[in-house]
Amino acid sequence: MLLLLLQRMGDKESPFTYVETHAGAGSYDLLEGQAAKLNEQADGIELLLNFADRAGGLDALPVHAQTLVEMSRDQTYPGSPKIAAEQLRPQDSLLLCELAPEPHAQLCGCAPIDALIAEGRARVLCADGYKAVRLRDREEDAASPPQKRRQKQPKPQARPRALVLIDPPYQMGGDTERIVQQRAESAVSVAPQLSALAS
Repeated sequence: MLLLLLQRMGDKESPFTYVETHAGAGSYDLLEGQAAKLNEQADGIELLLNFADRAGGLDALPVHAQTLVEMSRDQTYPGSPKIAAEQLRPQDSLLLCELAPEPHAQLCGCAPIDALIAEGRARVLCADGYKAVRLRDREEDAASPPQKRRQKQPKPQARPRALVLIDPPYQMGGDTERIVQQRAESAVSVAPQLSALAS
């Protein structure tokens, strides 16, 4: 789904920002740590890997599934921020939020996100993602020149486009309610240039 949405966002030449409210570590070692303990990959990426092996190659998979399999061959599963960073065009940018310090540090060092940070095309915040999205909207409003009455105004520039992924761990109470509130506020402030995906 994410790859399809990124492709659709890229259909227009104008730049967009990929925003993620709960970005995590960026990538995950499937053989160690929490990923190995939960073994969620058994019902996910491993099914695609095994199917591709049995079918004799990636050609039997849809093109977006091929991309995901190619990124997962070394037993390191790409998180959504890494997937997005790999697909961005030169004019696009990232805004990633992760509240927990350890995964935030890992996210900052995850390739190619680290390269985008060095280029000034990515911001990785150790912050509450819900609040960061609202702050981004206020910063854009503040950057817009004030309108003057009784003067002919130039054609307004289109607001920057954004694709926002809201995917909390649901370990803290109230995430569902905050998602509903965030989507409503974003729809009012930046629609129709913002596409929000909540899972």
